[in-house]
This record gives sequence, structure tokens and C-alpha cells, in this order.
Amino acid sequence: MPDEKKKIEFYIAGVQHHESYKCQDTMAVDDYLSMVLEPTNTYDPNAVRLEFEDIMIGYVPARLSPEVAALVTDPGNLYACRLVEFNKDNKPWERFKVSIEEVS
Repeated sequence: MPDEKKKIEFYIAGVQHHESYKCQDTMAVDDYLSMVLEPTNTYDPNAVRLEFEDIMIGYVPARLSPEVAALVTDPGNLYACRLVEFNKDNKPWERFKVSIEEVS
């Protein structure tokens, strides 16, 4: 059996504190988000910021940030973050569900 590709799904954390309101009317399922490491983050040295078209949406949840930060910095594999569920009427912490998947 071939190796399964790694996949992590979660709701974006901290949405209520950032600028998703600037782009949520143009976002759609299957859009890709940028993953930006924040090693100097005061609260989490493994913080991974998620952005859509250079607009900060929120963060990878702290419980997953060490694993995701390791994936992002792994030179042997490429990972992408894709929006898999979106409902702007949900509470902020349940508004954007993403999947981080290995693409190579």
C-alpha cells in the first residue's frame, strides 16, 4: 500500500482578532492561504500565521502549531493550506476550516 499523504484539518484560530472581514466576501472554498512562520511571536514560538492575499486571517491553533511549523520548514516536502469550509455567518472560531496537505 502506498504511503498516505499527510493531512491536517482545523478551524483557523484568532479570526475575531484579525482582518478576515477585509477579504471574506472574495474568499471561496478551495482558495489557498499562505503559511507564515512567526518565531518571535510572544505567545507561541511555533506560531504559523495564515493569510489570504496578504491579509491576515488568523493562526494555526496552538495545539497544532509545532507540527505545522515543522512541516512548513521541512525542505524535503511541500505543503499547501487550502480552505475546505467557509461560512461567514458562523462564529469567528468556526468560520474558516482549512486543510494542510502534502503536495509533493
